[in-house]
Amino acid sequence: MSTLNILPYFPFDRVRIIKQSVSSDADMSQLTAIPDHRFSPKCHVCGSKAQRIHSYQKRSIRDLNMGSTRVWINCSCRKVMCAPCDRITVEDLEFFEPYIRVTRRLALFIYQLCKVLTVKDVATHFGINWKTVKTIDKYFLEQQYGETGYNGLRVLAVDEIAISKGHHYMTVVLDYVSGRVVWVGKGRTKETLIDFFNGMTNKQRQTIEAIAMDMRDPYIHTVKSQVPHVKIVFDLFHVVSSFGKVIDKVRNAEFRKATKQDKDIFVGSKYILLKNKRNIRKKDHR
Repeated sequence: MSTLNILPYFPFDRVRIIKQSVSSDADMSQLTAIPDHRFSPKCHVCGSKAQRIHSYQKRSIRDLNMGSTRVWINCSCRKVMCAPCDRITVEDLEFFEPYIRVTRRLALFIYQLCKVLTVKDVATHFGINWKTVKTIDKYFLEQQYGETGYNGLRVLAVDEIAISKGHHYMTVVLDYVSGRVVWVGKGRTKETLIDFFNGMTNKQRQTIEAIAMDMRDPYIHTVKSQVPHVKIVFDLFHVVSSFGKVIDKVRNAEFRKATKQDKDIFVGSKYILLKNKRNIRKKDHR
């Protein structure tokens, strides 16, 4: 008689593993679990103990692989009447989230893999839907970064990034001192940045001293209206770019007015004008 015991691999407190079956090719293992009646059912929303059982349902929950074998836990769980929530909820069995059909430990492993692999690669590896992987990754990211930390912000940087092959944009707000991403919003309009400031208290707004940004009018107008005391700092790249446009405009105007003989002087002159004075060579003088 075999004394092999697999229960230590499934240390779940609120359920009991009562049955296991393995496919003939050892590709899949099916476990059957039932609620452990030593524990009173509790609401997964508020954690309160439930006094009444509404109904029973079965769930198939994907667990970590055992080697190359895919493991499924077929679990019987209860819907309960929760008095504090005043509604019917699914009991919390602690080893999985009610609306994600994988165990918590598998979800954590998937999230860790998503740091180094694409969503598609992770989904292919486990043989699960890519939307499930994306939902899990998003869940953990929101847990870690979802709440905006407004306290202690002194100098900010505002920029836009292109997504969906450049057809859509997002606004990113950074803590310029630490480099931390503070907030991300859809779009690059005035309303987008207003949403960021709406999350701040007046006291938090007053701690901001300066905001670095490009020269987009929606950002400029929003900062002036929402935090008028803040100094606006344009990044050097866009300042130099604007000067370059002015130089082009003046050069083109002068080129059109010049005689045919004088037009040769303007050829290559832009780069001479942009050079540092000490880097101008004798042959550049005109």
